Amino acid sequence: MCSIHWKSHIYLSIIFIVFAIQPPLFNSNTNDFNPYDVLGLKKSATDKEIRAAYKKLAKYWHPDKNSEANAHDQFTKINAAYEILSDSEKKSNYDQYGTTSNDNSQRGSYGFRDPYDMFRSQFGNFYFFSDTPHGSKKTINARELINDILPNSHIKPYILFGSTNFCIRCQQPASIFRSMQKQFDDVGIGTGEFNIRDRWVSNELGIIDNPCLVGISQNKVYHFDENDYSETHIKEFVRKIIPVNYYVRTLHTIDDIYNYISTCNQTNKVHTILLTRHKFPTLKYF
Repeated sequence: MCSIHWKSHIYLSIIFIVFAIQPPLFNSNTNDFNPYDVLGLKKSATDKEIRAAYKKLAKYWHPDKNSEANAHDQFTKINAAYEILSDSEKKSNYDQYGTTSNDNSQRGSYGFRDPYDMFRSQFGNFYFFSDTPHGSKKTINARELINDILPNSHIKPYILFGSTNFCIRCQQPASIFRSMQKQFDDVGIGTGEFNIRDRWVSNELGIIDNPCLVGISQNKVYHFDENDYSETHIKEFVRKIIPVNYYVRTLHTIDDIYNYISTCNQTNKVHTILLTRHKFPTLKYF
């Protein structure tokens, strides 16, 4: 977006849309990883026994049900183990080579799905949870945060809401945030939710409160410090952390305007022009 400022207080704004490609969640060296041991099974276990073991352990170790410090790590291992043993090809490759790859030279290397995605695929979004972050259509995981949102925040800022399941005090702030998501999405500000018990995400964002609201702009993370999660305070927070003069180029003279227009033909991007008497474009047009 570009804003042009001249003496008659007319401004010119331009919006660019950028798309990013996400790599896999993670690729871990797992030479000592034994899916049978993780699920407490023998190699002769049937599909029914594998699924039963997974259901029991996944529900027990889910971070929203288990407060132990290693719950997230255990939950991740359990889902990775089930991903291998529930897939006939991966299971066969592991049994023969100790790897899920057809190339046994890649021994011990696995690329796993998001464990929460795996859990939802087995139990559904609301198997034993109420209104949860993981039931949201825009749940942010570590892969997306680290590989897309943070490095590209100089192009597209984000506002994220974090909470946990079974959190009574989170319900009203979550409802307010969700009611504002379309407003932010419409003006080019990305939104999403995350589970605070996802240690990878929380550590990366420096989360200490539940619930929490964070903004990501110019490769920096900002924390919402108000106790009142009102729409007014959230908008003030957004305006404060997302400086218009960073994302919107402001030109002050006629020559600046002519120079800008002359460069428009050098790209194949769509240019949207906004004329306003305000010093900066309002959030509606940002």
